[in-house]
Amino acid sequence: MKTRFSVKAGLYATATLVLLVFAPAARAQETATDGRTQQMVWVDRAGKVLGKIGDPQAIITDIALSPDQKMAAVRGRNIRDGNDDIWLYDLERHVKTQLTYHPAHERHACFSPDGRQVVYFSYRNGPANFYLANDQGRDQPFLLLANETYAPTWSSDGKYILYHLHDLQDKKYNNRDLWYVDVKERKPIPFTATPTFKEAMARFSPDGRYVAYMSDESGAWEAYVKTFPDGKQTARISTKGAVWPHWNGKGDEIYFWEGNTLMVVSVVTTPTFKIGAPQKLFTGEQTGMGPEPATGFNTLYEVAPDGQRFIVVQNSLKRRE
Repeated sequence: MKTRFSVKAGLYATATLVLLVFAPAARAQETATDGRTQQMVWVDRAGKVLGKIGDPQAIITDIALSPDQKMAAVRGRNIRDGNDDIWLYDLERHVKTQLTYHPAHERHACFSPDGRQVVYFSYRNGPANFYLANDQGRDQPFLLLANETYAPTWSSDGKYILYHLHDLQDKKYNNRDLWYVDVKERKPIPFTATPTFKEAMARFSPDGRYVAYMSDESGAWEAYVKTFPDGKQTARISTKGAVWPHWNGKGDEIYFWEGNTLMVVSVVTTPTFKIGAPQKLFTGEQTGMGPEPATGFNTLYEVAPDGQRFIVVQNSLKRRE
């Protein structure tokens, strides 16, 4: 069933959200003017570019597909030194719409399983905390804490949002741990508690029984899987470094970046968890992303549920001048 998404110019049909988005009169639309922009494209498992997605921006990161695959939410910035906002790309009509207009930076959007809500973080009240845009056009606080919350992932049953929490009081280790919150009760619950190393950028498995994440417990960032919610079983799935683990829609493959290369690991989750050897898919340089290694906490790719296509951001792995 299609719903409707209202923008300043009027109404048009999309596949997921119903939101009222009005640009403030005081803030003009920014445009990319510095010459080098970033462009989202579809690629296949060999890294072959299949087509462009919407218009370029100065910066694009944190791509999240809607559950029906007809929309993508991203962190976008139209000018190099401008403001980060959440943008929605209609993948059928090839147009983009600005979702947030607050002067503070906003990033890491994630759709609810029914596609009717988007959770993201904003610095509007100080630390990075979560806000929720829903299908009634309301944009409201979801989880306000003294510490910072990043990279939400929503369980497929809609009950939980898992994220990594940055402890601003920890000056020694600058720690990040995984937490989750019951969406109805909004009570944070610790998932990992490792004061001397970090976990970040988690993703629920499609069935909600596992969490893939990156951790530096070995001394370098690697990809791991942990059972949810008990956290009793943990398996390392990468061997030579890894960031940004993602699942496919079946839950039988996990992807991650090893330097400039996208890797894939086959997994079996029932009756027990088994892991295959990491295999190379393609490099960022092949796809036009650039030659630099993938690093940090802002992802530059998304996986289609069938695992046959990927969204990547061209020019995102190049050194900035």
